[in-house]
Amino acid sequence: MADAKAVSTPIVTTEVLKFSDGSPPTDPKLYRQALGSLQYLSLTRPDVSFAINNKALSVHALSIHTSLVCCKRLLRYLVGTLDYGLLLRKNSPRTLHAFADAD
Repeated sequence: MADAKAVSTPIVTTEVLKFSDGSPPTDPKLYRQALGSLQYLSLTRPDVSFAINNKALSVHALSIHTSLVCCKRLLRYLVGTLDYGLLLRKNSPRTLHAFADAD
């Protein structure tokens, strides 16, 4: 995937996804592993969190082939946006303010 052509969006917006035809998936473990890794990545990449969560919600409804195509597109988007992410620095001491309204 390192040599993959980058895309400008993490998900396809113009295409209707094909749902499963009822046949058992060939290798759902690969898709679930990729999805788990992508969910971990979404902590520092909020630009892809919607696409990842959308795929996680439809893990049982979509066919494995369609799901893997969606994952590969997301990976191609990440190849083109390697410089994106959240940088958390300690600039000043943080103070936690909490309020409660309990009767």
